[in-house]
Amino acid sequence: MDENLTIEQRRSGDAYFKVNKVLDEKPGIQEKYKSRAKNLPSMVRTNGLLQSLSFLLSKKKDDRGCELISAHVQEWIKTAVNNQWLPKPPEGNTLDDMPSTIQWLTQVDVEQYMIVTNEVLSFSPWLKRFASGML
Repeated sequence: MDENLTIEQRRSGDAYFKVNKVLDEKPGIQEKYKSRAKNLPSMVRTNGLLQSLSFLLSKKKDDRGCELISAHVQEWIKTAVNNQWLPKPPEGNTLDDMPSTIQWLTQVDVEQYMIVTNEVLSFSPWLKRFASGML
């Protein structure tokens, strides 16, 4: 991505790219994704980030929409860490999947946890908007 873009432009561009790929899925999966994307911001606010990510992880076996939204949030967290917008995990944790991301979040202090939560809350409305408009 262009280094001159704001973080908000990067969030929106990444969300657009991810939702656009969902268009390749079957209509039923698109609807599930749209539903999960719509509920994600309120789920995080109501239940907390770890509980929300754990829920998505638990449902992804049986729900391709959950699998996709889970992967999209996890990939954004990793992108934000790699761009130094979020604190780095301990050495050895590459944040390559949702279980390693959840493990990292169980080990951060409260301030870091809130920073990651706020980042997900800033990214998830873009998924919601694009899913609503494109799917």
